[in-house]
Amino acid sequence: MSQTTTRAAIALVLSATLAANQSAPPAPPPAVPGYAEAWAVPVENNGPFALSVGQNAVFVAHEGGIGAYAKADGKSLWTHTRSGISQLLASALADEPLACVGASDLVALDPATGDVRWTAALAGPADRTYLAAFQGGSVTVASGSTVRAYRRDGTVAWSTTIPAAASTPAVERDGIAWVGTEAPSLVRLDAAQGSVMSQVPMSSPPKAIVTASGEAYVAGLTPVLALYRSGDTKPSWQWKPKRGLSGLVGAPVVGEEFVFVTALDNTLQAFDRGGGAVRWRQPLPSRPAPGLIESGGFLFVPLITGEVVRLSPVNGAKAPFAEMKLESNARLQAFQMDAAGAVFTMTVSARTQALTAWRPAAPAKSPQRPRPRRPAA
Repeated sequence: MSQTTTRAAIALVLSATLAANQSAPPAPPPAVPGYAEAWAVPVENNGPFALSVGQNAVFVAHEGGIGAYAKADGKSLWTHTRSGISQLLASALADEPLACVGASDLVALDPATGDVRWTAALAGPADRTYLAAFQGGSVTVASGSTVRAYRRDGTVAWSTTIPAAASTPAVERDGIAWVGTEAPSLVRLDAAQGSVMSQVPMSSPPKAIVTASGEAYVAGLTPVLALYRSGDTKPSWQWKPKRGLSGLVGAPVVGEEFVFVTALDNTLQAFDRGGGAVRWRQPLPSRPAPGLIESGGFLFVPLITGEVVRLSPVNGAKAPFAEMKLESNARLQAFQMDAAGAVFTMTVSARTQALTAWRPAAPAKSPQRPRPRRPAA
């Protein structure tokens, strides 16, 4: 074969390969598994409702008391008839008590039976009482102008007085507990002893606090969002929108690069953690409800309609959550997610009140190809 013929053959092969690469469509991104309804059970009592998820059970507070349901299948485990429960806090540990805020007292229930383990009087009104779990299993109660840490047996680990009534739960990180007050101020406590370490004046009472290492992101009325670093008396940055946004819904979520918030203008927004610049803004189908959370590489946003929106924390791109068979007039009452990524919603509509569990759907299995038969010998 001559060199001219060889070059022509090579050119023909390269030309065909290039044309094939140009005409072939790009490979689609891998499908993101959605969620599927695992179970749903009716809740007969009326609200208001509170929801908390433990290791083995889901707990729902309502006007008639508290009900416990098995996480696996929604089976009713027990009921407790104490009325007036407004908050619940379950532990990820099976034997840690279920903490409940009643009309005038803190009640600790056995999560397996619903029996009362111990009670303690609240230092302030129930609607100004906030529960938080600290490392080591203690329950910390910010009630009125008192913050108190309880051991699992009900004994008091420490108790301290803060300058004014609490406006947020006490949030622990790296041995420091951050709590907002009506003074208004941001108070730092020694999480081991409860002593006040510092107090920073604010322009309005904090409504929610989330922490990262050495940082506290504070949501309020003005500024809407601000970053405080340990030891600083002024915010590293703060955000005061000029128009379009009247406030945040629930607590922010801190990611690796961004801090995320849901807002009353029906948006999810991402702020740069370093300087506070808005990196992206994603419209939502309806008004968000409290409970924004990041899990499994996605942001989960509960909506007041009872639906859940799942979005990318990188750019806000939407990913499917589930085919949620909800009535058009359904309204979300409570939303929780557990460590395994299961979602639990309490919804109310004109016809029913339901507690529903949603779990990641198993990926579809590819059909097995029949094996060729060997010819008979």
